Amino acid sequence: MPIKHVRIDERLIHGQVTVRWTREVGADMLLVANDEVAADEMQKMLLPLSAPSGVKTEIMTLNEAADSLKGGEAARKRTFLIVKRPADIIRLLDAGVEIGELNVGNMSHREGSKQVKRSVSVSPEDVEAFRELDRRGVKMTGRMMPEESRRSFMEYLRKVYG
Repeated sequence: MPIKHVRIDERLIHGQVTVRWTREVGADMLLVANDEVAADEMQKMLLPLSAPSGVKTEIMTLNEAADSLKGGEAARKRTFLIVKRPADIIRLLDAGVEIGELNVGNMSHREGSKQVKRSVSVSPEDVEAFRELDRRGVKMTGRMMPEESRRSFMEYLRKVYG
């Protein structure tokens, strides 16, 4: 599968960060995989407006995204996959999508979450999902922008959650 980059970013598609990452990884397709967003007609209309010019944008449920990544259009493109939560990645893995590395970019503070990096706050449920991803051998970095160091996201997590 030609997944060029996988990012957890609850803002999904947004200006400078998406433009920079898309260019950096050479993606020609942005694929947002999220069940709630795929059911929201307003977001489906607005999110592609923030995508870089000339980059195909698709918003799909997690099941649709898995199918597309395993043999549909996303499997034939240089795809930049964006999800909101680490549990989304687990669902994609369980559906047979191969993900060897992901970047944790932005998860805002919510009740019960703790900040582990400037732009990332995680809940106990997120911690368990990240630990499961780590057990499954998924490499994780915590980078907002491409020029940041490729430091392991698990290092950030361990400093706060042990």
